[in-house]
Amino acid sequence: KANRNLSSKKMKSNNRKKARLALARIYRKTTNQRHDYHFKLARELCQKYSIICLEDLNMKWMQKGHGKKVMDYGFGEFLLILEYTATKFGTKVVRVDKFFPSSQLCHDCGYQNKEVKDLKIREWTCPNCHEHHDRDRNAARNIKSEGLRILNEVA
Repeated sequence: KANRNLSSKKMKSNNRKKARLALARIYRKTTNQRHDYHFKLARELCQKYSIICLEDLNMKWMQKGHGKKVMDYGFGEFLLILEYTATKFGTKVVRVDKFFPSSQLCHDCGYQNKEVKDLKIREWTCPNCHEHHDRDRNAARNIKSEGLRILNEVA
């Protein structure tokens, strides 16, 4: 609404300056709210867990598929805040490579199903061990196990 209000004002008028400042104030408030939420969430996660495994996502590719709103969520900023907070609490943050096939691997037998590359497939059954998988839960389990493996290699 503030943006529409700004666009209807005449260029170089005092009312336009006021509208521009009002819009800037709203954007600043939103940024501060997101920043505060990120710090609170990072603190909660670091207090709750001693190891956090994350998939290193390609944000530019996600932006092409989902638009600018992906960048507006501030996921990259959240990761920096999480790593900063983790050092204070002694929590280890492990990043799993973005090319690791987390959603394609069966977490039970390790079979790699190439058909699951299509994002429209949300559930699948492993042809090897016949285990039924939800795409996101299976990927989370695989990211956790890969993150722990990476952590053991480093230590």
